[in-house]
Amino acid sequence: LKAFLSCAHREHEASEESPRLMGDDSVDSIRAQLLDWATQVDDEDAVVQEAHEAVLPTPTTERRGVLSEDFVRRQADLLPEEEVEEITSIVANSFGITSLDGNGTIEFLRLANVEVVSLSNNALVDVTPLTYLTSLTELNINFNHVQDLSP
Repeated sequence: LKAFLSCAHREHEASEESPRLMGDDSVDSIRAQLLDWATQVDDEDAVVQEAHEAVLPTPTTERRGVLSEDFVRRQADLLPEEEVEEITSIVANSFGITSLDGNGTIEFLRLANVEVVSLSNNALVDVTPLTYLTSLTELNINFNHVQDLSP
């Protein structure tokens, strides 16, 4: 909004009218531009959301709610030739992850270098597979359904 108003002010200063004496036409014009801008912002919000969903990794294409190797690779920006063993952090907040084991889930045994894991705002009940992360120093599992943290 500030950028828009600044732009509108600059346009007004560039016009033949005095910048200090804005007529009713100028005010109406700015109001109309603001309304148009507000409509564009709503449209842009939808576009941004679509882009966000297209760019951000999703937990898995095979099974929703599972932390797959494909997801972890994309989240870590690994190139195809790079190994998952190189990953040092996993951040998968609010992705509806319900399980860390089972079919389609990454093998945590291969993630010995992971130091940071953030899985907040999911639907996890069991985090036992994280015991394979021998380098883990920071864990965020806030807002899940975990009741037992024993190894």
